[in-house]
Amino acid sequence: MSPPERDQGTPELAVCFDEEEEDFVEENEVEEISENGQEVWNTCVRALYDYQAEDESEISFEPGDIISAVETVDKAWWQGCTKDGRQGLFPANYVETI
Repeated sequence: MSPPERDQGTPELAVCFDEEEEDFVEENEVEEISENGQEVWNTCVRALYDYQAEDESEISFEPGDIISAVETVDKAWWQGCTKDGRQGLFPANYVETI
């Protein structure tokens, strides 16, 4: 299975991450958290393909890696946090929601 073709454009990083939040959500677990008095779902995805970041705003990962705190930037690019704390953009078509 080969990775899908990816869009050439990379959007700007739209949202800052809270670096104090270091808890990683276990695989297949969706955790409800409170942020500024509002309830937020922590969405996780699993990498389907190897991806190497092309600049400092992106994250690299290997098949099977779990990315948490996922937010949609646009249709082609999402942002999230790897288990080792790296945060950034990644192509949405390289992952599956868990």
